[in-house]
Amino acid sequence: MLAEGVSTLAEKSGELTQEIRDNRPLSGNVIFSGFFSNRVDTEFTARKTGLLGQAAETKATRTVLVSSGDQIYAIYHAQDTLLNVTAGQASWDYLYGHMRRGFALISLDTVTFLQSDPRIVLAPISAEQAKDLGVNVYPLAGEPFKFSEAVLVGGSEGYYGEAPFQLDAETPKYVRMQRERFSKLFGKFTPSRGDLVFSKTGEVLGIMVNNEFCLVLNDLAPAGQVTLGARIQDPKNAQILSNLGFQVSMLPPKVQ
Repeated sequence: MLAEGVSTLAEKSGELTQEIRDNRPLSGNVIFSGFFSNRVDTEFTARKTGLLGQAAETKATRTVLVSSGDQIYAIYHAQDTLLNVTAGQASWDYLYGHMRRGFALISLDTVTFLQSDPRIVLAPISAEQAKDLGVNVYPLAGEPFKFSEAVLVGGSEGYYGEAPFQLDAETPKYVRMQRERFSKLFGKFTPSRGDLVFSKTGEVLGIMVNNEFCLVLNDLAPAGQVTLGARIQDPKNAQILSNLGFQVSMLPPKVQ
């Protein structure tokens, strides 16, 4: 009986320790360190021919991988992909995307736009490709509002800061990061579109759509998919981007 009692007590103690661990918020240092260890470099390259000849442009950014069900995605703001979703058109003759980490190089064949906010772009990759990159895949926040603070990380600029966020009845898919109350800052802190927001549990809460509002990533339903490469000028792509541009124009003014 005594042995059973000790066993039960140990089991309950283990459960309590796990519960405390699950409810203990992580520090901004820990979350930023995890991002630094698991970030992936991405480069988008595009070219078009105009009246003055050929023009090329390259955009480099860093992001993390997230999982939704069995699918893994890299996540971006459209401004970092050279796709002008707001204009609703593809002006390039070709557009290529590549993810790099160490010796791993992965070509992005397609990108998907979110129905909740088409300015947010997901690049689907396979589990094998994620393994080649050698990084951890972040889960989406199961309880995004468990803590009233979150950690914002600037992938390209290398800054981070902790701040409370507010829910807004007018924009239920977003939270407002209270920029005036950022604390525990590191680096030159100027929050902007495309910055990632992590919950205090270390999961991905969302991504900044402007310098104030964060889209909560709890619904990855697609609004459309575009094929990259030389097929960027495919009429189907043009139609999809046109539809997306209209959807963006219908978003609440405060999140545009």
